[in-house]
This record gives sequence, C-alpha cells and structure tokens, in this order.
Amino acid sequence: MTTSRSAWARDKSKLTLEQQVRYIKDTGVSFNLYSEAEALVFLRDETYFNKITAFGPLWKKDADGRFYNLDFGQLVDLWRIDRLLSQVCMLMTLEIEAWAKEQIVSRCDQLNSEDGYSLVDDFWNSLDKANKKNLRNDLHINADRRMLEGSPWMDEEYLEPLLDKYELDLPVWVLMLTAFFNTLQMFYRFCGRRWHDEQMVADSYLLLDVKNIRNLCAHNNGLLVGLSEAPDEGKLAKHEAFEALGSTGVDSQSCKKQMKQRRMRELLSVIYLYGRIVSEGLQDQEGVLGLVQTLVERIRAKREVFSSNSQLADALQLVADACTLLVSAPSQTTSKDRPLNQRKAHD
Repeated sequence: MTTSRSAWARDKSKLTLEQQVRYIKDTGVSFNLYSEAEALVFLRDETYFNKITAFGPLWKKDADGRFYNLDFGQLVDLWRIDRLLSQVCMLMTLEIEAWAKEQIVSRCDQLNSEDGYSLVDDFWNSLDKANKKNLRNDLHINADRRMLEGSPWMDEEYLEPLLDKYELDLPVWVLMLTAFFNTLQMFYRFCGRRWHDEQMVADSYLLLDVKNIRNLCAHNNGLLVGLSEAPDEGKLAKHEAFEALGSTGVDSQSCKKQMKQRRMRELLSVIYLYGRIVSEGLQDQEGVLGLVQTLVERIRAKREVFSSNSQLADALQLVADACTLLVSAPSQTTSKDRPLNQRKAHD
C-alpha cells in the first residue's frame, strides 16, 4: 500500500455533489460496481466526500497519478466495513477499560499490604511534572469549574462531591471512577510493577493500543485508513496477539508482515485483549459477539471485491481471522465460580 499526504489534493473551492463525483472519476476511479447516480445519493445521504476518499491511499496509482483497479463500489464497501469495525472496537475498548479498572480495584482489595490510599500517593509521587499536570486535569482539580458547565462529568451527581471531598487524597476506587484512559494506562503499569505482576505490565502496553483505537472510534475517524501508513520495522517483538494467532495455525509469515503496520497491531491488540477477557468469563452485555460475527461475515462476503488489492484483502482477512480465532463465547461458569478479579461489577 502506498503512502500519500493526500491522494485527492485539489484546490479549496467548494464542489457540488455532481462535481465531487466528476472529480473522483477524474482521479481514475471507475463506477462499474456503483453507478455515478448511486454515488450521488450515497454522498448525499450516507457520508461525505472526504470521508469516503480517505481510503484512496490504500490503492496504488499509475505513473500519471491516477488510481487503477479502484472502483467507487470498493470504497463504499470498505467504508461500510470500517464503520462496523469501529462499532465493534468501540464496544470492545469500553469493556476493556472497565475490566482494567476492575482488575486494579479487585487486586487492591485482596492485598493486605494495600490500603487504597498509599497506592495512589505512591503513583502520584512517581509521576513527572507533565504527567502530574495531566492527572490534575483528569480530576478537574484547579480547573475553572465554569468551563465544565454542560460536561458529562458534572452531570454525574456523585462525582463532583467525590472530587471536592478527596481532591488529591484519593483512594484507588475513586481514582478509577475519575481517571481518563491515559491515566488508567500509566496506573495499570505502575500497579503491575509494584505488585511484580509481569502480565499486568505486558497488558499495560496493550492498553496503549486500546487507547489509540478507542480515541479514533470516539471521534469517528476511519480505522482502516491507517493501513496506508508505511510499516515500522522492528516493532513486533513478542506481541501477544501475534503469538496467540500463531498458536491457532494462522500463517505466521503473513501475520508478521501485516503486524509490522502500526494500525494492524493496534486493532489486533484490541481484539486479542477483548477475546482474552471474554474467555475468562466476561458477560457479553452489549451483544459484541453478535456484531463480531456480522463483521466477519461481511469481510468474507466482500473478499472478491478487494481481490485486485491483495494487501488490503490480506489485511481484512487477518482481522476476520483474529475475530474468529481469538474472540469466542466464555465458558459456562457463574460469577460465583470465577476469581474475584474476573467478575463484572454488576454480577
């Protein structure tokens, strides 16, 4: 896949829908799978020019700078797959965030050496100046409360009194109510190191990928657009998703090649980590498993549509394989049978 600052560079004049379709056609995109009339309706009713053309760099261009082997229908199908993938990943990352917080609180509850306060104090003292400032902003301490009017944080009646009561003298269970994902990720790693838990430390690095995907989904940015970025060699070392997929029989060389690309690693981190906590007994409250199955079926149904773009087709196939092989229904155990750090708060 090629990398380009903008595959659709043009002047800043506003284009009508008809001009947008004409411009896309002039870049070499065909309209065999999707007619120009259908494209007009699609751009009017479902998405907009920049959203659909953002996938352009996933296709190659000829010496004249025109796309070849790219049909507008392929862009539409990829946009729809990407939208479904974003829905799946958004739900997965929310569950992963809740799981990570529950892991910390449950572990703290079980350790006689932790009182819930010194843990947060020591974390605070371990931070540099910049991260202390970020944590203060997370907690809205020393912030102008007038700027927060209308914020969902201030809509929670229980939250503001907690912040006013504790300020920085927070127990871990209050920190977990108020911390944003960046603080959660740092705190998770701190706890892993403090408790000499190698798995927690390893998971904290996966949480960086989870955070990036969660932010993209929350802002409705295309996930698959990032597959156009150049691979970053040497970044795969002992990635748990790679090892997990290798154990299922997925072609290791193809998988390794795909996972040299940052966005693919981020996506597989989310899928792998979600699949792992589902296998440990997470209840599928949001119907994620059904959406995952729909995503897999859609990718497989469109395999032939993307056959002229082997790199993209292989990337989509790896996502489908990861969903199929790494995400499965939990074993039939009750919350009473599961370890405390594997239970949902609402069990």
